[in-house]
Amino acid sequence: MVTVQFTIPEVAGSFTNLTPKLYAWLAYFWGDIHTLGTAVPVSVFVPLSANTRDVYPDFTQALVAVPIPAAFGAFKVSLDDAGSGIDAAGVLVLLFGQHDTPDDAISAGYAAFGTAVSQQLNAYVEANGAMAPTPAQIHAIAASIKESVTGAIKNKLSDWDKFLTWIGQETQDEFIGYSYAFFGPGKLKPPKDSALDLPAIVDQIQYTFPYAKLEVQNDVGLDPCQSLVVAVNQAMTAVTAVLNRLRQLQAEYASATQAQKAARKISIEEIQNTALPAAKKSLADAQRALQRCRVLSGLNQVSNVGARS
Repeated sequence: MVTVQFTIPEVAGSFTNLTPKLYAWLAYFWGDIHTLGTAVPVSVFVPLSANTRDVYPDFTQALVAVPIPAAFGAFKVSLDDAGSGIDAAGVLVLLFGQHDTPDDAISAGYAAFGTAVSQQLNAYVEANGAMAPTPAQIHAIAASIKESVTGAIKNKLSDWDKFLTWIGQETQDEFIGYSYAFFGPGKLKPPKDSALDLPAIVDQIQYTFPYAKLEVQNDVGLDPCQSLVVAVNQAMTAVTAVLNRLRQLQAEYASATQAQKAARKISIEEIQNTALPAAKKSLADAQRALQRCRVLSGLNQVSNVGARS
């Protein structure tokens, strides 16, 4: 078990008189042995807020950095890696400039934000497994999230707001850009207390996160669920072995003669219909037993710092 804490206290930049009021939306996401055993392998947390703009200061031009309230910029979660580094965590930051968009339209966009992040990340994992995304894939994920958010905002705008925007009497809030940090399996090894390398957002000027920090700590003490951790690891090894055998037979089938294909097909169907479902069931049973043990021992905790504010 490890505890991971993100702290993102501000967004800085060489602001000018043209810089609008800034506000940020943050989504935290993670996966471990418990989430990977469900239909939604990536969990997502977006802080609850009735208004995501009023909590940010006006007159950005007079500041060297815009403070991010702790309710948005601090998050902590405990992850169970089953003793083999099967955990991951990350954060996505969207940066906006405020103009004339009504509050109810912004609220609609924010409601769509968490759903879009969850859908995109889980769709990626379903298609690619635990492999880290490429820069192009990350850009595609971010573009889809942005499309969902801006679509929800536009759908909430009244015809009058749309008309005023069309004639130039209103300017809707602008999407400035996004930044992210992701730590895949094996990258959350404590002790870790270091700067969180969030890439700068560049849009005329650079927007940076100079004091962003990541802390990773071991949850100390004897693990009362250690025997179940071992069972999960053994079950995962068994599933991997079955999948590797299936892939081998499929590769052999592709290059086999017609006479050989019949025997390969029988073996492939037997794995798909019997061996693989049985191995997956054993893994799911082991994961559920471990999760029950974690809950009963009070170790399976997820908390957001400042979430009650």
